[in-house]
Amino acid sequence: MNSLGSLIQKLLDHISALWPLALVKPWEQGVRLFAGRITALLTHENGIRGTGLHWHWPVIGDVYTQESNVEVFETEPQTVLAADGKEVTFTLGLQCQITRLDLFFANVNDDLKATVADAVRSVAGEGVRLVASDKMDTEWLAAQRDIAAKRMSGWGVKLLRVSLITNTTAPTLRIIGIPRGGIGSINL
Repeated sequence: MNSLGSLIQKLLDHISALWPLALVKPWEQGVRLFAGRITALLTHENGIRGTGLHWHWPVIGDVYTQESNVEVFETEPQTVLAADGKEVTFTLGLQCQITRLDLFFANVNDDLKATVADAVRSVAGEGVRLVASDKMDTEWLAAQRDIAAKRMSGWGVKLLRVSLITNTTAPTLRIIGIPRGGIGSINL
């Protein structure tokens, strides 16, 4: 019975792939593709050519949609050595929104959250190395946000907010030249 259900599901998937209609909802943006090229941006600002039901050529054309709501998420913890020699471990809270799906679709090959998180983490990681650990304040954070937003300017994504969620500092201890047996070991 299970194989019959999966066979029916595969058949329905193939039929839906050939269905020549696509729906762009009011909270979404869409791009019309024809032969692999973006031919139109479909948004609520385009009136009748924007949101709603769109016809496309099956197989050689498609309509790709993406929600354009504000996305809010946290980055993974990141540990960087600050200018004062202390290890800083921090996480960032991010708010972003897709503003132009055609630019996003043409320039970004990954998930929105992963792409924005990687871009902001790289900028913040570079920024931590240039300041003392106690100078990671709102001015520093605003500067990092501006740098990241400038780098992402051609992606069709607007970086709305960057917040410092956690920030932990600790002195870094580097031990060089430990004997092969380690510290305090006894060779029998």
